[in-house]
Amino acid sequence: MKDSKIKAKYGSEEYWKKLIELADPAGELRKQDPEKWEKIYEYAYEYSLKYGKKTTKDKQEDKDGSIGTKSTTPFPGGGGGAYNRDGAVNYAYTYVYNYNKAYHKFSADCTNFVSQCLKEGGGIPMVDEGWNGYWDSDDWFYYRNGSDDYDSKNDDSWSWSWVKVESLYEHLTNRGIGQVVPSVDNLEIGDIIQMDFGPDGVYDHSMIVTKVERTATKKTEIYLTYHTEDKKDVPLSDLKAKYPKAQFRYIHIIY
Repeated sequence: MKDSKIKAKYGSEEYWKKLIELADPAGELRKQDPEKWEKIYEYAYEYSLKYGKKTTKDKQEDKDGSIGTKSTTPFPGGGGGAYNRDGAVNYAYTYVYNYNKAYHKFSADCTNFVSQCLKEGGGIPMVDEGWNGYWDSDDWFYYRNGSDDYDSKNDDSWSWSWVKVESLYEHLTNRGIGQVVPSVDNLEIGDIIQMDFGPDGVYDHSMIVTKVERTATKKTEIYLTYHTEDKKDVPLSDLKAKYPKAQFRYIHIIY
């Protein structure tokens, strides 16, 4: 079935963004069948990526201010080295194998882990402007409800930007917390690398830089720590050799 027919049959982007709330208004599905809930959640996110691109008319309306616009306001506070790079790396090393019990444990946990490193270790504060939906990348938050380990009651809340690769990228770059750089030579510990396995233009995996080695020949080797497969200090060169078709996006934190 063609994309246009799928969109016509199954509804607009906004419909799918509301799907979880509409299908599960009392939050019972998430508690009773968290795996099914996560699949619905994931599908809604993938749909928003596929159909969320604005038309020329939409972009012009944004420019004119006639509809809501994405914030380009620099992140409040910070800058000038406020980001604690050593703290972010230490957090990654502490929880790469032993997950932090204060957070939900996802089957695909890479971006959740990176967000934790940025906040808990790096000291970058959350953003919740209140009027945005959880899918809006302007916001970046995770709220714990109760003291149950790993969100076992399935009642914590978070923004897509906290747990989704593309949404985190949008949040970091739109808010001026991070910027894409052309080379690994521009990276430091605590920076982020995202990976598109396809490559299909949609990035699938987030990792944090935990070690940087620069040799006398000016060759830079980057080491990455990440969740889902739970790996510590994996050389970027190994990933490039293992996935020769993959694309990599380098995000330097400037907060």
